[in-house]
Amino acid sequence: MFNDMFGKKKKKNEDDYNEYEDDGNFSYNEDLKTNEFNDATIEYGDGEEIEEEVFDDNPTEINKNKLLFYALIGFLILLLLIVLLIRGCVLTNGTLKEVKLTAPDIIYVGETEKVTVKASGSGNLKNTIYKFDTSNNSIVEVKAKGYVKGKTATNELIPITTGRFILEVSGQLDDVKLPSVEKEIIICRRLSNESFNGDELTAVIDKPIRLNVDLGDDIECFNDLNYSIADESIVTIDNNGNLVGLKKGTTTITFTSDGEKITKTINVATDSVAVKGLKVNKTKLVLTVGSSEQLQATIDPSNATNKNIKWQTSNSGVATVSNTGKITGVGRGKAIVKATTEDGDYSVLIDVTVNNKSISTNPSNPSKDSTAPKVTSAKIYSNNQYSGYAKKGDKITLEFVVSEQLGTKPSVKIGGNTTAVTCTGQTCKAVGTVVNTTPEGEVSFLISSYKDKTGNTGAEITKTTDGSKVIVDKIQPRCSITPLTNTATSQSVKFTWSDDNSGVRYVLKPDDTTKSSSVVGTKIDGNQTFSFAVKSYDYVKKMTITDWAGNSINCSHTITGTGSVSQTFTATFKTTTGISNIGTTSLSCTTSGTNKSCTVIAPSITASTGYTALGWSTSASATTASYKAGDSITLSSDITLYAIAKKNSSIGGGSSGGGSNPIVIGGDDDDGGSSCTGRVTCSATDAGAVCSSCYSYTCTSWGPWSSDYDQAGDISSKTEDEEVICIYNVKYDFYRCQRRSCQTKKCTGGYYNCTCPCS
Repeated sequence: MFNDMFGKKKKKNEDDYNEYEDDGNFSYNEDLKTNEFNDATIEYGDGEEIEEEVFDDNPTEINKNKLLFYALIGFLILLLLIVLLIRGCVLTNGTLKEVKLTAPDIIYVGETEKVTVKASGSGNLKNTIYKFDTSNNSIVEVKAKGYVKGKTATNELIPITTGRFILEVSGQLDDVKLPSVEKEIIICRRLSNESFNGDELTAVIDKPIRLNVDLGDDIECFNDLNYSIADESIVTIDNNGNLVGLKKGTTTITFTSDGEKITKTINVATDSVAVKGLKVNKTKLVLTVGSSEQLQATIDPSNATNKNIKWQTSNSGVATVSNTGKITGVGRGKAIVKATTEDGDYSVLIDVTVNNKSISTNPSNPSKDSTAPKVTSAKIYSNNQYSGYAKKGDKITLEFVVSEQLGTKPSVKIGGNTTAVTCTGQTCKAVGTVVNTTPEGEVSFLISSYKDKTGNTGAEITKTTDGSKVIVDKIQPRCSITPLTNTATSQSVKFTWSDDNSGVRYVLKPDDTTKSSSVVGTKIDGNQTFSFAVKSYDYVKKMTITDWAGNSINCSHTITGTGSVSQTFTATFKTTTGISNIGTTSLSCTTSGTNKSCTVIAPSITASTGYTALGWSTSASATTASYKAGDSITLSSDITLYAIAKKNSSIGGGSSGGGSNPIVIGGDDDDGGSSCTGRVTCSATDAGAVCSSCYSYTCTSWGPWSSDYDQAGDISSKTEDEEVICIYNVKYDFYRCQRRSCQTKKCTGGYYNCTCPCS
């Protein structure tokens, strides 16, 4: 097109030639107007000749091409204006209204985790700048430490050791700077062989040993931990996480957590092997902030049963230690790590020095920290069923996070009482107890006197950052009773209930209906009128009232009876050993008039074969009866009675000096007149048996053999407090009898042939 426009001539007619159209840039030669030619030679200033092809063309076509050219130029200019307009809109920043943070609840040591922030608002937000920070830079690092730009941006967290921290992200666009958006994140460890203190686990029968699994410092790290025992008859894990041996043997336990699986062999012994000493491979350790080292502990002897070791650090702001002995530097300074055996309490101390990752050596640019620490988050709660309330004896916990490592621990008061503080990294916790002197109502607290490592003091804190609070209520709810009407047949009573502090949460009414609040903190103070029927006797109606803190009270009212008593009591009858049948299992009677008791007749008893029924007793193990069948039993309350019996005589076997296959035959005791119906052999299984119907003497030793007793029936010379035992020798077909002195009233079980006169 461009060649057509600039390289063709325009012809008016066949004889006349116009000038070359050059859009005002070229002029034509008048001498050429009357000359026709196909080839022309044009001279330029220095006489140089240039040949140029000249040809005819249609002038109408030339005008069209010019119009197309100008249209194209106009389109390009318009397009350029649109681009500039769009670019101007894009370059102009929009309005930032909110920053949203997307981050996981749990991350794991050694695994980099991505987090995403996104700006929302109107217009161009691509120039939004985000600043990332954490509440505890000693346990986690942010990969992009400076600023990140964009409408949507990502950053990475690098966990160093286990713990909790708050990720803070603030956004800014032009003069709009939004408050930080925060998310609390837990750092855990993945399940691995390093989670256990040793390759094998040990347990002892009926002696719990703590199962030492290291997944982190928070209970949430163990939410996905499950286990399965190959042989559950050998070992179990109790509700407190202890290994308990059930019988001697070896089995395996497989642990699973978040897709990871570890199997450990466990040996169960009947007796434990005590720990006699402890060694650690290093007693001095130098780390940099963020670095770790796993210490190796050796227990003496190597076959000790309980190999658990408790690891502690003197300054968690400098160094932390896992329950397998992995020490991590979290802040510059010195700390003492202590390893102690669970069995025997043997200890080793390790000196730990932690240095900064990089130390500036430029004296012309010293770094001076003049920024005071601040509490970035604070929350308060109790161990009550409802964490916003507390009664006497409940624990109140104050948790808070500071912006940097502290050189001086905070001073904390909860409810006006000074409370001990523990800090792990930049997270601190104080726990107080509700006592008599704790004020009623919303509990107060004070965090003060905390300094960073350069001595800057943080501001006092008396309010939580999340709005949490605890209401102390040590007083029982109130209840009042107002009698309204009293007739011969009914009484009307008004019950009123209330609570000043936490408010009434639950009411169990006199008619056994309930009223409770499903919304925490909602009071259901109130009153209600009840009507009760008047009976012949007095009876009590009560209301139980419970407040939100858990304090309860019983509000009781006695409905006065007409004076005459009418109550029903029941006697329940049960059998014991030696009873085959009883007349009935229960009898009832009703009082009348002013009597407060009534009478039933003891039912019949049928003894089993070999037993004699004795009667009824209130104890199933009694040897004497309180009532015999047919006796009257007076009831003033419900009662349970047991039918008891004694065992009849039997022939016992045994061996003696009389020869093989002896038979011991019992005779009557000369017991001063009491009738002894029989005797049983005394063996180790019935040691301590007592005779019930006569004086019961047990022979403590054999007496000398006597020629006076040649036959079983010859007992004429037997004296009181002695008994004769005759042994029949089958081999020689004769009886030999022995006199024994009986001295005690219980079978000792010490002699196989010793007999009890009665059973």
